[in-house]
Amino acid sequence: MSNKTRPISVAIGLGDTGGHIYIADAIADRIMEDGPENKLTFVGAEGRLDMVPIIGAKYPIRTYKIRPYNRRHRIRNASLIFQLVRCMAKSFGILRSCDPDVVVGTGGYSSGPFLLTASLMRIPSLIIEPNSLPGLTNRLLKHSVDRVLIAFASAGNHFPEKKVINTGIPVRDSVLHPNGDKREACRLFGLNPDLRTILITGGSLGSETINGLISRNLSRLSANNVQVLWQTGFHHMEAVREILRKKPFPNCKLIPYTDRMDSAYCVADLVVSAAGAVSIAELAALGKPAIVIPSVEATEDHQTSNAMALLESGACLVMSDTEAKRRLVDCMIDTVHDRQLLSELSVSIRAIGRSDATERAYGEIIKLARGID
Repeated sequence: MSNKTRPISVAIGLGDTGGHIYIADAIADRIMEDGPENKLTFVGAEGRLDMVPIIGAKYPIRTYKIRPYNRRHRIRNASLIFQLVRCMAKSFGILRSCDPDVVVGTGGYSSGPFLLTASLMRIPSLIIEPNSLPGLTNRLLKHSVDRVLIAFASAGNHFPEKKVINTGIPVRDSVLHPNGDKREACRLFGLNPDLRTILITGGSLGSETINGLISRNLSRLSANNVQVLWQTGFHHMEAVREILRKKPFPNCKLIPYTDRMDSAYCVADLVVSAAGAVSIAELAALGKPAIVIPSVEATEDHQTSNAMALLESGACLVMSDTEAKRRLVDCMIDTVHDRQLLSELSVSIRAIGRSDATERAYGEIIKLARGID
């Protein structure tokens, strides 16, 4: 869908993790591809470093101070109402100055005040809900926004039916259309292109569950003629590095985070991943064979809901935390050396992919911006 008339102004409320921000990045690039004269405004939580290498490198970001709802110690949430009012006041000023045709939210607590303010100002708005079990912020916004874009059919049960459109999850063009081949990507990470390669990733924040499972089984991986590209997450990097000092694994490359996921996927014959919605969408779009382990640390255990949807479709191998403790490493070794199984897994996961998700989401944004039903 092409924007052939006047330029549009779009304001995007950013969520607080890489997954939320990757969605915004995909949408933003599509908007600017259609017309460099289009205007983008980003708003997110102050101090969220995930935004800086992804969005901040290309677009300016406005911020406000807000912290997440504390589910364990609810008494600590008493000040949230004052934060909300302060954030909405700042959002009002931002929206007055940028005068958007439409406001988009990608989920996460930090996008809530901005979307709520847009609704009160009668600015058309939509939210993108990537998970099977919608997050609290998007559930609270369901009566305020005009459209809800989903990827899992089960998510639609949590929103007014007339607002829901299943577009799939927007995926960055740089991931869908990577530059270079496997050998080039291996050079980037210092890997051997002739070895079977496993990418281990827990998403932008890393997964304590996956990191712990791999750390306890390094010697078995090292002995099986495989190499590993291990994205630990910033918070886990030093702990994992210390383990590798004590248990050397020459064919293991550690990275805390990479903005070159296109190359990381390119080197991988097999991916071991948490069940974040955006990671799943990227794996499906690329047809990457995967073993998925839902993170028990995820809010409201939403990754288990994502994983169950994958299991029902037969898209990939899915393991619970308990099962992974027993057999993850054996499964990794067996799978990465089984070319037939890798081929079957690739076909299965590609079948649930939505390569047109970004275009479909962009189409809905244009409709709202133009006042088209």
